[in-house]
This record gives sequence, C-alpha cells and structure tokens, in this order.
Amino acid sequence: MLHPHTDPSSSLTSTTEVSVPSGTEECADFLKLARETCSAHFAGILLAQSPLHWWASDADLDGIPDPVFWALKGSEGPIFETHDRRTDAAAAPSGADDHSFAGVLLKAADGSIAGLLCIARGKREALSMAEREILLRLGRLISSHLTMALAAQQQSEAAAAQQHTTDRLKLLETCLDRLNDIVMITEAEPQKLPGHRILYVNSAFEKMTGYSREEIVGESPRKLKGPGTDPVESARIRESLKRWETIHAEVLNYKKNGEAFWNEMSISPVADATGWFTNWISIERDVTERRKAQDLMAANMKSLAELKAALDESSIVAITDPQGKITYANDKFCAISKYSREELIGQDHRIINSGFHPTEFIAELWETIRSGRVWKGQIKNRAKDRSFYWVDTTIVPFLGPDEKPVQYIAIRSDISLQMALANELEQTNRELSDFAYVVSHDLKAPLRGIGTLAEWLVEDYAHLVDDDGREQFALLTTRVKRLDSLINGILSYSRAGRSREQRVSVDMDSLCRNVADMLAPPASVRIEIETVLPTVLMEPTKAQQLIQNLLSNAIKFSDKEDSLIRVRCDEDDGEWHFQVADNGTGIEEKYFVKIFELFETLAPRDEVEGTGVGLALVKKIVETAGGRIWVESQRGTGSTFHFTLPQIGSPIESATNP
Repeated sequence: MLHPHTDPSSSLTSTTEVSVPSGTEECADFLKLARETCSAHFAGILLAQSPLHWWASDADLDGIPDPVFWALKGSEGPIFETHDRRTDAAAAPSGADDHSFAGVLLKAADGSIAGLLCIARGKREALSMAEREILLRLGRLISSHLTMALAAQQQSEAAAAQQHTTDRLKLLETCLDRLNDIVMITEAEPQKLPGHRILYVNSAFEKMTGYSREEIVGESPRKLKGPGTDPVESARIRESLKRWETIHAEVLNYKKNGEAFWNEMSISPVADATGWFTNWISIERDVTERRKAQDLMAANMKSLAELKAALDESSIVAITDPQGKITYANDKFCAISKYSREELIGQDHRIINSGFHPTEFIAELWETIRSGRVWKGQIKNRAKDRSFYWVDTTIVPFLGPDEKPVQYIAIRSDISLQMALANELEQTNRELSDFAYVVSHDLKAPLRGIGTLAEWLVEDYAHLVDDDGREQFALLTTRVKRLDSLINGILSYSRAGRSREQRVSVDMDSLCRNVADMLAPPASVRIEIETVLPTVLMEPTKAQQLIQNLLSNAIKFSDKEDSLIRVRCDEDDGEWHFQVADNGTGIEEKYFVKIFELFETLAPRDEVEGTGVGLALVKKIVETAGGRIWVESQRGTGSTFHFTLPQIGSPIESATNP
C-alpha cells in the first residue's frame, strides 16, 4: 500500500527524481523479518522523493504517527535511532515519547540515498548489536532489490514511452494521408544540385503527381519541374531557402504522365531541439482549376474593358440604379447633353426630358425594364443649352438574385442627323408624291381629250386619208394609251411607299388564281400553280399589284407556242419563298439589277409594250413588306423571279408590321 508524506526539512529528500517502482510484494519477507527480529510492531520503506512515499509496509498505517526520523538529520552512521519525534519536546505530539524509532539508509547504485527502512517499537530502548546487524543486512538486500525494481520500472516506462511515440507517429502519418493537400518533407541540405532529397510524401502527393512513394523518396523536388516552370519563380524560391525563410509560391509543375498542373506551396524550415535546421516541410495543393478560373476571369475582365472602351468610343452610355438615378455617364453622354459628369451623377433622365413624348410612352418604357425586359426605341432629348437631339436607345436591366433589376445600362446612338434627313426625305417624298399626283391628274385630262380627238379623226376622216395616214392615226392612239399607262404606273409607284390600306391576311393562292383569270393569257400561254400558296399579311391592293405585274411580265415575254408559267411557294427559315418562272426569252445577267430600276426596259417600247415601271413597283412593294426580290435567268431559256415575304408572327413580320 502507498502512503504519501511530506516535510520540507527532510534530510532524505533527493535532488534526483526517483521513479516509484512496483513490486512491493517481494519485500514482504524482508519487512516481516525486520519486524520480528527487532521486536517492532511496524516496519516500512520510505522512498526519498518529494513528496515522500511509503513504498511498502507490513501493517496498516492508520494510527501510526509520521516517522520521527527528521530528528536524525544531524546524526552520523549507517543506522539512526530516536526516542523523540521532534528535538523540540514542546512540539512533539501527545504519545510520541511512548515509541522508539530506528532506520537504515537505502542506497541506489550510484551511491545516492534512495530511501529508508524504518521500524517502530513500543518500548524506549536502543537496538542490540544483533538487531543492528540484521537491519544493516536487510538494508543492503532491500537496496539491491530496490535498484533492480527501479531499473525494471524505468525500462518499462521507456518501452511504454517508445510505444506511445510510435503510436503517435502512426496516428500522425494516418492523419497526413487523409489530407487532400500534399505534405512533403525533405533534407535541409544540400541546396545545390541535385538538391534536397525527399524523405517523405503523403498519399495526396501520389494521387496528385502519379509518382509512388517508392519512386519519389530519395529524389529531388526538382523532378517535378518541366518546360513551363517559371525560372524566375524557381530562383526566388531558392533565394528564400538560402536564407532559411518560409516562402509561399505558385509553380507550374508536371505529373508523371507529363500533364502540367499549378502547384501552390508553403515551404518552411524545421529545426531540432538545439535550433539547428534539419529539414524542410512543404504543404502543397493543386490550384489548376483556380488558375484557369483566374485566367478566364482576367480574359473576361479584359474583354469587358475592351467592350466598355469600344462602347465609350462609339456610343452614349449611362448606368442608373433601380430608381433611375444616374450612377455613370461616359464622355459622349456629357458631350451630347452638354452637362458635366458632376451635373449628371445623382440625377435621373428627367434632366434631359424634351417633353416631346407622351406620358404613356415613358410609362411603357419603365414597365418594360422593371419587368426585366430590354427596351428599344427612339427618344428625343433636350440638352443643357435647350437644343434637341434624337437617340436610338437600348436599355438593358441587370437582374439580382431575386430576378429584380439592380441597375440599368442605357446604350444610345446619336441619330439626330438621320432623323433630320428622314424628315427631309419624308417631306420630299410627300412633295414628290403630291407633285406626281397633280402632274398626272393635270396630264390625264388633256390626254383623254387627245385620245378622244384621235378616235374621232379616225372615225370621221379615215376614208379621206391613205394607208400611211391611217397608220399614223393608229400610232397616235397607241402612244396616247402608252402615256396613260405610264401615268398610272407613276401614280402606283408613288403610292407604293405609303400605306393607304390596313394590312390584312391575304390568301395568295386565291389571289393568284383570280389574277390569272383576269389577265386572260393567250391560248399559247399556260399558268400552273404548283403548290398551295400561303396567306400573308399585306395591303390587298399591293398584293394584287405584285402578282399582276409579275404574271403580266411573264406573259409579255412568252415567245413560244407552248409557253408555261409556273408559280410555287416554299417555307424558308421564317419566310415564304415565292417563285414565278417562265420559259420565255430570258434575261442576260448584266441586266439582273437594272430591270428593277424605274423606267428601265430591255426591249424598245414599239416592239414590246411596257412603261418600265412594273418591276420597279414590284421591288418597292416586296421590300416595303420586309422581303427580298431577285431574278435568275438565262437568255433563250426563260426567267425565274424569286421574292420572299415574312410569315405571319415571325420576327421579320413583326418588325415590318408594328
């Protein structure tokens, strides 16, 4: 059993810490012999530790007073005896003088005091010579046993400590192998070629590089370098290692299969207990994906900067917050509005409101962009000097995570000149149309009179003139009719660019069949409609003019006894592709564009009746409807006129029919 005791004045306290050995049972015989031979009622062993410990005893220590061996601290000799607990009788506890105590020092192998063999007797008398000899022998035996017990104890503790260290190292290695980051340990030197040898790598290194531990341990980390490794960064790392400094770096390294990867590393020196650097430890991770993302972000930022520069160079740009307050205005905005950037920032666009547009127009604009949709349109603004300017505007809302606008960017182009020219052109066209109408109207009245007079002359005086005179009368009548057709053509052409009718759904199949019947082609000409023609959104009169002019043109140039005119339509990417083909005289390629110009005819008017207005009118009608027209032809084999019209509901149709 163990019983701790402490006294700071103890002469038994050793300056060397002595481990408490196990195995007190082996001393039981010694303690029994000491008690019996010395007529003692107690025998025990006290170890020289701080605090003191009763290491072994052969009796219950309860009721046994603390040893009075401290009174022997000035005594000399191998055996100590005392009859008083303290030299100061006043300090001795009650009953202490009823006992005598004796003890023998226990020596360790190095001669130091290891403890004390103690006995207590109930009588106050000195030990006999025999009892002293027995105690001395027992002391030597117990010292020897104590030395062996302490050695065994120390050996056991050392083995336990070694096992504990081994277990901790295994645990540490297991933890390192569970990490996603690389852990590499190398020698501290040499720093010159071939470099530090690798002593340890964890599993993450094997997974990341493809090298096994067996392949890489003993090699230098330089084995991971390749053609893309930055020599400047490598030199920076070497300089830090020479100064024994911790360094952070990113290096392009190479796997066993030659694949490059970006390696982020933190390299630190490791010192031993004396402060001498013995190793380097490097914590590394694969940051290839992050570098790719950074490179992509850098490229995107560069593209955005270039795009912004291009926009700032070419367009009027403004950014506003969700309430419409201007947060950014580029130089072109300042230049056209004649406000400084300081005057614009924090204001809304009412600062340039011209008052031209109705409130419904502005309300529709805000409703569109607040719903997250892009708004496009033309706006008339007013500059600081109260001058007006027009801008073609696109407003794009930028949406937040809640799908609500967080800001708006307005990109505008100055179209003041175009609007002025368009107004002038519209005015000019209006005046030309009015002029054409007035002139045509003023010409038609006398022309009808000339025609009527010519008819009267033929009726009343034909018998008075010869064949040459009658031919001249006929020529006069023909020229009057041609001029009338020309005037009608001019009127139709002038009206083609201006909508006079509401656009409605027109069944082109029925229309084409009705026009073919109305034209009543000669027996040598046959018109076939090869496919069912679709329904389109057009002004009915212009749709009829379109088909009538193309069929009339085909009939006019049909020069064969079995002339055939074929009409068909096919769907083509949101458009209807119409074809009117004939096997007539055909057209040379050099005239493919010229035939659609006003007053252009390929044959003399005395040979083929025509005004040169029909195909020009057809082109104008098709383009006004949002389509295209062209011709394919070969001289002598016929011509095919192609034209397209947008399908109902297509983007093209919506753009041309707002």
